[in-house]
Amino acid sequence: MPTPEPQCRYETVFSIFLVLLAFLWKDNPSLVYPQILHLFSGLLLLNLGAGMSLRRWPARRALAAGIILLNCAVITLALEYSGGPRSNLWVLYLLPIYTASLWLRTREVVWITLGAVGFNLAFQAHNVVLWDDTAAFLLALKSAILTFAAFTTHGLAERERRGMERLAADREALAALERAGQSSRKRLEQARALADVGLATASVAHDLKSPTMVVLGTAQYLLENAAFPEAFHPDIKRIIRSAQLCQQLSSSVLDGAAGRAGEVQECDVRDVVDSALAVYGDMLLKHGIAVRVDSEAGLPAVMGRPYELQRVLINLLSNAKDAMPKGGSIALRARRRVGPEGTRIELHVEDSGRGIPAEMLGRLFQPFATSKGPGKGTGIGLYMSRIIVQTHGGTLTAQNMADGGCRFALSLPALAAGLALAPAPQDGARGPA
Repeated sequence: MPTPEPQCRYETVFSIFLVLLAFLWKDNPSLVYPQILHLFSGLLLLNLGAGMSLRRWPARRALAAGIILLNCAVITLALEYSGGPRSNLWVLYLLPIYTASLWLRTREVVWITLGAVGFNLAFQAHNVVLWDDTAAFLLALKSAILTFAAFTTHGLAERERRGMERLAADREALAALERAGQSSRKRLEQARALADVGLATASVAHDLKSPTMVVLGTAQYLLENAAFPEAFHPDIKRIIRSAQLCQQLSSSVLDGAAGRAGEVQECDVRDVVDSALAVYGDMLLKHGIAVRVDSEAGLPAVMGRPYELQRVLINLLSNAKDAMPKGGSIALRARRRVGPEGTRIELHVEDSGRGIPAEMLGRLFQPFATSKGPGKGTGIGLYMSRIIVQTHGGTLTAQNMADGGCRFALSLPALAAGLALAPAPQDGARGPA
């Protein structure tokens, strides 16, 4: 429905014109003063009231229709004080008809048109002294003109309304297409960037195999050499574990690039936690971060690729470290959950950091989404972590805790649930996060 402001301004100007005209023609013997001036002023006030009611209460169109219908009564009185049956001011009945056609729907237009015709018929029937064919013809002609004006004006207004509605719908559809296009372009750019990252990662993984073998072989030699001080053995073992993990991840990247899935096996979640802490635990301690592990006894195993689950956990621990530059604490909690989908193992990684910015929560797992500064994060780690967890039939979510800090919740189907494992991710971007 079009806004009433333009039509209201038009009718207000027209009503003011009538008032001025009545004032300027005050010497006209057919006009009775001051009654005619008061009636024209009433028309002005009624038009202002109808427009105001539609602006303030657009759903209550019956109120506006009633005010517009009162115009017909005022116009009828204006006929009485401007020459009676011979008055030419009957054309003012077109004013409420025009107003209703532009502002209101068909039902209200019909009622107001019937009101205008009815008021005119009643006035003529009450005031015409001699009824003849001419009087009947003039009355029928006036009624036909009013009815035809209502029909044509409302028809044009309805077509304009439908055209405006179609135009608004087309604009909204065009805006939706533009948004979809922008989203598609963004996804295409991300896909290209991920493909580039995958190719680069596969190349780096291939080139790192030889240096990693040298590091691993040297560390094993030192560990087995009786002349090497035993005080360094824990550090050498940590180097060996890290080199082995690098080898496994490099092989996983190359397998993914070649379309091959890695082997799956039974995994103990506590072993995954211990292996991840054996590799990354000292890094956390050097940054003043205390780690507490709380694992429910007797947890069932899960099916998966241990090195990939270690990669996910190390990435979560690394993000927690970055969220606590001045130190803090991390709690690792492993629990069993029984629900409609069967038994699942939940591993929570909770930190005492500053939490995740609200604007990042909704896109935290999207590729290249990061709140870290330049050179401090790529936005790939959490994206690939979720993909890895999903290929294991699990979920990875994040939320801010009420007492501060952040919680990442990793949920995996327990082996007893009998859920199949999805193929390994093959997007190529599976290098260390």
